[in-house]
Amino acid sequence: MSRFAFFILSLATLSACGGGGGGGSDGSSSDKSLKFSSPDESIVVQGHTTDMVYSTVRVSASGEADGLVYFGIVDESESMLNSAFINVTSDTEGFYELQFKPGYMIGDGESQTSLNLMFCYDENCEKHVKGSPLKVNVSYLVDLKERLSASDNDLILSSEIGNSEGENIIQKKANVSGPYIEQLFYKTIHEKSIATSFVETRENGVIDLDLQLKLPHILGEGRHQGEMSLHACYDEDCEYPVHGSPVIYSVDYAVKPATINDTSIAVNSSKRLPFNVLDTAYLQGLDVIAMTSSFPDNAVYIYDIQADRTDKFPLSGTPKVLTVDNSSKLGRIAILQGSYYEQQIDIIDFNKRDKSNSQVQSVFPSVAVQNLIVKNDTLLLVPDGNSEPLFRMSINTFEEQVYEGLGHDFSQNKIVMNYDADMAYTLSTSSPKRIVYTKLKENLDFDGEHHVYHDDYYKYGYFWLGKNHQFVYGGYGDIFSLKEPDEKIGTWIGGITNDESVTGKFIAFSDNGDQIAVTESNIVSNWQDFDFLSESEIKIINKEDKRLLNSISLSKLDNKFHHAKWLYYSSNNQLFAISQDASEPSLANTFITKVLK
Repeated sequence: MSRFAFFILSLATLSACGGGGGGGSDGSSSDKSLKFSSPDESIVVQGHTTDMVYSTVRVSASGEADGLVYFGIVDESESMLNSAFINVTSDTEGFYELQFKPGYMIGDGESQTSLNLMFCYDENCEKHVKGSPLKVNVSYLVDLKERLSASDNDLILSSEIGNSEGENIIQKKANVSGPYIEQLFYKTIHEKSIATSFVETRENGVIDLDLQLKLPHILGEGRHQGEMSLHACYDEDCEYPVHGSPVIYSVDYAVKPATINDTSIAVNSSKRLPFNVLDTAYLQGLDVIAMTSSFPDNAVYIYDIQADRTDKFPLSGTPKVLTVDNSSKLGRIAILQGSYYEQQIDIIDFNKRDKSNSQVQSVFPSVAVQNLIVKNDTLLLVPDGNSEPLFRMSINTFEEQVYEGLGHDFSQNKIVMNYDADMAYTLSTSSPKRIVYTKLKENLDFDGEHHVYHDDYYKYGYFWLGKNHQFVYGGYGDIFSLKEPDEKIGTWIGGITNDESVTGKFIAFSDNGDQIAVTESNIVSNWQDFDFLSESEIKIINKEDKRLLNSISLSKLDNKFHHAKWLYYSSNNQLFAISQDASEPSLANTFITKVLK
């Protein structure tokens, strides 16, 4: 009996003489001993799809009780009965009130079980009252009508690295039917190795699905396969799916290499840019560099590396922050401009094939912002002021959501997002020095905040994420792991090189997977701001053994000392440097140089 659920229901006594204790009988007399019986040898229960249902079993007693009587019940199926109570209506009559689980928990069709009604003189039911247990056979009838269905579930796709935005978004439909579809729980599961999100929306039984595959340049050349699934269930944990659930979508995604027509500038040659540069960002897949400028006017310039061509997008205010979405939306650029409460964020969806088809829109945050990142149609915004809570903003609806209690120290640093857009990182250089990383869910929703302290390292606020974003590289050449498990994230794992000749500070960084390129500074007039460098060198370092492979000094450009403030490896591993006049970085004295091929 121990394998069944046994319910101790009551200590009340049901007996012909009305007594609950004593009686003078040890149960040996057939004439006077207490005995239980029931006219209900079987019952039929009509189950409800989502609600509990009730039924009753009548019981009667005769004879005298030999002490207190315990009442209980055992469901032999171990799964059908939810609870039971006994109601005593007279000295000799009563009934069990039975509560059965919802139909979805039992299963479609007819199910059988037996209920053993227990009457005992002890709590463990080792001494039964005569007639105990009474067996009642139960037929439970359920008609589950909810169904999930879909067609055209095989997704065979092909794309090329650098294809235009939108080609990685797949839209499908599914249908759900039945009287209780509004009470169902729905969820999607996607293969994270090939997709960034799989979102469902419902209306009148029609389910619209948006599957966003990773951009081709993130997947890389080759064939990528996986499964996505849509689930409709009666319970939140999805242990009880409806008929037809889950619907499986099989993905077979072939990514081809980019078609490159290389007309870029020659190796070791420089091209003067007719504007100053405040900040830059590399758009993977498109192989272009976005640059913000305030001279001769406020604008975003997008430089096509392979075509050696620059496109201009005017801005209404002075650009403060530049960020790009390299994970979800090809060509998406976000620029914070203006000052304090007169800020706006311009969103540019750059079309490399046809600039005239590029889209530009503006959003206006409700509070002053000092930093941001963008993923798909969501902005993650950093308010002006230390330790203020972060908040996100929808580009489409302008809705804002504040994350109380999630505050990073952004006084000297950018916020950066990792390769899969599921982590955000900041670096605090004020005491205590630390890495702050936040796990991100869909639409930049937060999943906890973590701090890793490093007082011995971060001396100032330069830091970069390496290729595939498995490591953080600090401005003094320190490397920190971003690999899971969580307790390993932020762990210091050594220096960027073992060459003792590399002793300066790094102000620029790029990583092509095999090699690291950094700009090393030797003369600094302000320990926090490296815009005043008078000389610097580009160092090429082997990642595997940390050997110094090459040191490159940019010759004087326009008879001025220049420093390479930004470094980028292009899609075919050409290294480009964007350098500025060390004495007057605010003027239009900026060059782009192809350093290596």
